[in-house]
Amino acid sequence: WQVVSSGGVTTATHLQSGGYEYISSGGTASAAVISAAAIEYVDSGGTLSGATLSGGDIVVSAGGIVNGTIGFAGGATGSGNLILSQSVAFTASISGLTNAAQIVFLRDINYGTGLTVSNYAGNVLTLGDGTHTAHLNIIGASYTGASFHVASAWDGNGGTMLWDPPVEDMPPDDGGIPSVPAGDTVSGTIVGESASNVVLGTSLAATLSGGLQVVSSGGVASGTQVLSGDRKSTRLNSSHVK
Repeated sequence: WQVVSSGGVTTATHLQSGGYEYISSGGTASAAVISAAAIEYVDSGGTLSGATLSGGDIVVSAGGIVNGTIGFAGGATGSGNLILSQSVAFTASISGLTNAAQIVFLRDINYGTGLTVSNYAGNVLTLGDGTHTAHLNIIGASYTGASFHVASAWDGNGGTMLWDPPVEDMPPDDGGIPSVPAGDTVSGTIVGESASNVVLGTSLAATLSGGLQVVSSGGVASGTQVLSGDRKSTRLNSSHVK
């Protein structure tokens, strides 16, 4: 663990698997790199000035301050989660959103009939639920309003998730309803071209044949066969992959 207390400053910390950096009120971290299974946590009053998400999670609590750019690394094969408790106050830039394994979670934007996603203009995407409105500065690609997809957060912690998949990683047509709901067990699923298999329960002996399997928090996948060119993504540390 690395703890950045009031008045403390860290630069270019690289959090690798199992690593955790906690930025408390008055602390500042700059240019961190967060790899798979690592977590950067920005508490209220703490400051994160730029970071690279390379498979891990950045969690920004209400009152946490983020400056500069949060960049998703890895392009079409990259992953990572930017989790915003108070997205309405988030003013940093986001870059590198390329595929369905790179997710922005908006905990304060309720996913439901009141959700609106305005056209992307001037690098700003606006989302609102009728009570809260977030203005996200998303840079670095030729996005349009139709580029972005939203669904109810898969990890069960509430809010809306946002991503920008390429054509081959389009989300399910069911609006994000899990393919394997919590408490269910499904065996022998074949995830074909352009399909997504979202696991909140237990998936046994699935085969990825051109598709994407997402094992969300609390989900279990056992015996999955991942064919060449396909991907399996694990959401957050409470997911289990066997």
